[in-house]
Amino acid sequence: MRNLFLTATLVVCSLFAYSQENDCDDPSKQACCQAGNSAVVAITPLADLQCKDRSAHLYKIFPKIPIYKGFLFNQVNMCGAGKSSGILEFEYCIAKTRQHMTVTITDWADPFFKTDAGQSQVNFFQTMFLAGTSPILKTYPSKNQKFNKSFIAMQGNETKKYVSFEGLKDNRFLVHIVIDGDRFKLATEVDTFLADYINAFDF
Repeated sequence: MRNLFLTATLVVCSLFAYSQENDCDDPSKQACCQAGNSAVVAITPLADLQCKDRSAHLYKIFPKIPIYKGFLFNQVNMCGAGKSSGILEFEYCIAKTRQHMTVTITDWADPFFKTDAGQSQVNFFQTMFLAGTSPILKTYPSKNQKFNKSFIAMQGNETKKYVSFEGLKDNRFLVHIVIDGDRFKLATEVDTFLADYINAFDF
């Protein structure tokens, strides 16, 4: 009886999580895809960003693709962060859902990453790349050739599914892509899905 109760509870929680991912008929609901309400989906111009004078080199790198395989460009989340101008993060989403694809470019050559706080972040990611990939950690090699080192992580839990791509270029530019949802069962599917987008990066 107890097992039946636990099973029922898990099913209800899963259904609730699923409905939260997709219950976006009302676009004002939190985290719902606002880009789906736009008449025209367009990348935010560099001139409109407050960091245009500090992070133009990062803006140049990321793909200017307004719609990618169902994901619509939604917004720039971060352009510089605190003392660092070496971070640019932007977001895509699927209309009428809370499913997002978030893309972050970090430039380790930024002066912030020479400080103690910044260097500790660099050391963490370098250790992660040196550790290699392991099915135990749910990390798998990527076949993408755009980066010197890259891997895919199949992450998430029962209530929040997502996968991520990590790519390192010239030991300087770190690209981190997170895709919400459970559409991918294999790392090879993530690689295939992201191939055209990643190839559009302009280093």
